[in-house]
Amino acid sequence: MRGYDRIGFVVVQLSTARVAFHAGDLVTARATLRSLRTTDFFGGPAASESHLAVLRDHRSSEEEVREAMSVLLNLRPVGIGAA
Repeated sequence: MRGYDRIGFVVVQLSTARVAFHAGDLVTARATLRSLRTTDFFGGPAASESHLAVLRDHRSSEEEVREAMSVLLNLRPVGIGAA
């Protein structure tokens, strides 16, 4: 995926995950966020790797998943200017 295409994809995935998360649909939010990469976020692997790993691990508890989602949904995607 080219640069701008990836940025758009990440923004849509984050938006979809936010709506699902706030509606209480953790299954959809989790599936949506799992498609993201550590390089999609400012801070790279240090900021997102462990949280994405929690989402990808089927043994993670619901509380661990909620916490990981909360962090990921508050990270700024690469390519998006400062708010």
